[in-house]
Amino acid sequence: MCMSDAAQIIEVSHDGAEAIARIRGAPRSISLALLTLEGTPVGAGDWVLTSLGLAIEQLDESEAAELLAMTERDLKGEAR
Repeated sequence: MCMSDAAQIIEVSHDGAEAIARIRGAPRSISLALLTLEGTPVGAGDWVLTSLGLAIEQLDESEAAELLAMTERDLKGEAR
């Protein structure tokens, strides 16, 4: 099973290829390669969907909040 997480960008590297993002409260290094290839600009404060250390989609704040709530419920074992 592949797990994906909502992550908020803290800082983007000078070349835009990598970022530090907060995932489940912890800072992690992620690749922005896919979003860069798509021409999707990402900056500090933006939300992205990540999987295996790769940002795969940009999220708006409401999408991120919904995903974070679902993840929290799943981690607690609560029904939807």
